[in-house]
Amino acid sequence: MDEQIVELDKRLTAVEKDVATLKAEAAFARAHYVTKQDFARLEERVAAIQSNYATKADLAALEHKLECKLSQLESRMMRWCVGTMITLTGVFMAFVKFAV
Repeated sequence: MDEQIVELDKRLTAVEKDVATLKAEAAFARAHYVTKQDFARLEERVAAIQSNYATKADLAALEHKLECKLSQLESRMMRWCVGTMITLTGVFMAFVKFAV
């Protein structure tokens, strides 16, 4: 009978150690679980990122604005080139007139 009690005591001690180990492992694993608050923070961050997205309408408006600006620059450049050509022609004609 004493042998059975000693054997049961050894087994009980082993079971208690295993349970303590399992509790410690469960507590460690529980620390890495995702909570509802974590999901809420993540949803807030995603919403903030999505609020900064550009839509097709935004891109179309930007493209139209860019086209208008390029058209203005092109007109300005053409006027500058025509003016420069007229000025250079006048300078060349004056040079030829006074050189002859």
